[in-house]
Amino acid sequence: MRSPMFIEGMEEEEILIVDDTPTNLEVLFDCLDDAGFEVVVAKDGESALQKVEKEPPDLILLDLSKIEARKMELHPRELYFPSFLTGVVSMCRIKASQKAIDFIYQPGKGLPASILADEKRLRQVLLNLLGNAIKFTDKGGVTFKVEIIGTGEVMTKVLTTNQVRFQISDTGVGMTPEELSKIFQPFEQVGDPHKQAEGTGLGLAISRQIVEMMGSSISVTSKLGQGSVFTIDLDLPVAASDQSATVGPQAGQIIGILGGTRKILLVDNSVENRAVLVDLLSAIGFTIIEATNGQEALDIASQFSPDLIITDIAMPVMDGLEMIRRTPQARDIVMIVSSAKVYSEDQKRSLDAGANDFLPKPVRTDELLDKLQQHLGLEWIIDATGPSQDAAQPSMTTDSLIVPPPEEIESLLQLARAGKFSKIKKLAAKLEEYDDKFVPFADRVRFFVKGFLELALIEFLKELQ
Repeated sequence: MRSPMFIEGMEEEEILIVDDTPTNLEVLFDCLDDAGFEVVVAKDGESALQKVEKEPPDLILLDLSKIEARKMELHPRELYFPSFLTGVVSMCRIKASQKAIDFIYQPGKGLPASILADEKRLRQVLLNLLGNAIKFTDKGGVTFKVEIIGTGEVMTKVLTTNQVRFQISDTGVGMTPEELSKIFQPFEQVGDPHKQAEGTGLGLAISRQIVEMMGSSISVTSKLGQGSVFTIDLDLPVAASDQSATVGPQAGQIIGILGGTRKILLVDNSVENRAVLVDLLSAIGFTIIEATNGQEALDIASQFSPDLIITDIAMPVMDGLEMIRRTPQARDIVMIVSSAKVYSEDQKRSLDAGANDFLPKPVRTDELLDKLQQHLGLEWIIDATGPSQDAAQPSMTTDSLIVPPPEEIESLLQLARAGKFSKIKKLAAKLEEYDDKFVPFADRVRFFVKGFLELALIEFLKELQ
């Protein structure tokens, strides 16, 4: 006899349970397994993320019993806002690229560097809303905008609050007024039946409850056939010392490495942690390769010959410190340990194992770049003027550019239409290596690649044909 708590028609689908309570796991597993579901279990968010990235389940149950009983608690802590946002954006860009739609990230001026928030829950909400936007958009794209819309009260001498708006807009299928009134109801699904089959409608209901616990609400507007806009305004505590720190477009931005690229091996079993650094470092011009554990890193390093390795400590199969000890060419490679374990004994263990430096998590962009510059003797190529405030609308002026031959433009155009940004970057690099006169053109191409502005790049290249 099948349990009535689940939706009809989902038998033999795969369900991922994320819970660290043995009793909950046992009850849920038995119930679902008896009902004929394929059950996957993860005891923490990081493990769940790896499973989802490898093979997305049909449904995720995340602390469901606590949410249903309204017993879920928030655990705010200080987190580095730029890295948090970059991680969310990186994951969503991957999903958008798989559908060949645009994903545009628009960080506003003056976003705080450090905030107090429940990182796990805030990420859960944003990924749910962004994931839905991508799922229900087949043409055009999704825009993720984060900006400060107000400054709140001073809480203490070192804390104040900023009202931060998170806005997700899409050019997807949209909703009717009737559908709009039902979207936050548990197990309610609206829109295309084919896309409904990808879940059960729990995500928005859970997200709304989490946001309400944070003292806010989710507002939504939608037009059938035109798309939807979801907005959350959150009062986030901000360290007073970070008020002047900014994220996003600003003058003096690093756009390249003088003298060519360097090779970096990232070793971390967290998909999100790697995605943050890959997004940041590849945009500057580093060549990046990834490993999920120490043994895999050893195998890769012997062939890849990296200039620098950034590794976590705790990983399956082989940890980061053991990997450093076993690296034959360790003396010729700069080793940086990056870990959330920031006690002095952990740093000492890292240095004793042979590491050259230690980088605390969450990684701060300025600190990471300073260490790379220091250990690799780098000189940055700086954009003294900074990018346009409207990064989604780059200038299309091409009169002053010296452009490559038509066949190269055509190759770039085909790659752009396929969304193959890595190959676009490589081709741009080859062009400027072939002749310095193509450097401005390559810089322009990299500008589009850095923002994953597929449609804008296509228009730019078509203008050159």
